[in-house]
Amino acid sequence: MGANDRIEFLAARRLGIGGSDIGAIMGLSKWKSPVDVWLDKTGRTEPDLEMSEPAYFGIELESFVATEYSKRSGNKVQRVNQAMKHPEHNWMLANIDRAVVADGSRARLDKDGKLTGIKGLLECKTASAYLDREWSDDSAPLAYVAQCQWYMAVTGAEWCDLAVLIGGQKYVCHRIERDESLIEAVTEAGRQFWFGNVIADFPPTPRTPEETLALFPSNSLDDLVMASDDIMHALEAYQLLKQKAKGVDDEMAAVKAAIQSFIGPHSGVCDPQGSPLATWKQNKPSQKTNWKEAAAQIKAELIDAGHEDLAEIVRDIINQNTTEQAGARPLIIK
Repeated sequence: MGANDRIEFLAARRLGIGGSDIGAIMGLSKWKSPVDVWLDKTGRTEPDLEMSEPAYFGIELESFVATEYSKRSGNKVQRVNQAMKHPEHNWMLANIDRAVVADGSRARLDKDGKLTGIKGLLECKTASAYLDREWSDDSAPLAYVAQCQWYMAVTGAEWCDLAVLIGGQKYVCHRIERDESLIEAVTEAGRQFWFGNVIADFPPTPRTPEETLALFPSNSLDDLVMASDDIMHALEAYQLLKQKAKGVDDEMAAVKAAIQSFIGPHSGVCDPQGSPLATWKQNKPSQKTNWKEAAAQIKAELIDAGHEDLAEIVRDIINQNTTEQAGARPLIIK
């Protein structure tokens, strides 16, 4: 995908809710939150033109996974380059990876925008080997299941095969059957988010401090807001939880010290069969260079030696590699 193609693709995604959004909207995604989706759909964040390496290889390996699926299943697949919309809800969008078609048939969009000539859909994924357990013989990540149901809602397909290459060496495929109750659930979640949050320009309720910071990265108003009754209760609850957490931390520290004391000069503790239960080993020493101080000393040495030009070069290099980061916005509860 070229740079211009990616710009157009990202711009089109802001015209409605897509399959890759619905898992995040429903709180099923590890990688994206409802707040992230809202910030993107309302144009409050710049499109990320730089793809992460997992995203890059996911796109590059999509064709490989589709080819492997065809080999193993015997099904013929076809790329559909057009974005699709639900026939009744034009805010429901779908960019499917592949259509599964019968021999001698072609997938096409009719005059009403419905995808015809298909047996089913294919969604291609790649996953780290560390996520192997999420792709067991009878399950798949719920965010992807929601994505498949969303695509079936838009296209009218009866099933969607979810093929994944895990760790570059393990292939798994799950068939996700059309489920009207799930389609109703994803459609309603998308509807509430699109009209209640995006169109209304009202952010979803943040669930973590990170999401809150994404919504309010700085205090543009240098004043205090009067606490409501709910916030007074929240502040009291926070203080109680903080006290409980300190008590737990103290207990954990005492237990940890007892385990370390028992291990003593040894490297760990094991069960009767010799399997390690806990280890306490010295890490290898690490090195850390204070490059800013080192550069300052180099500059001083060069000036003393009469190499002012080189000293200026060093200064310029430092400036070119120095970036300013926004100050943190910690929550301090009195």
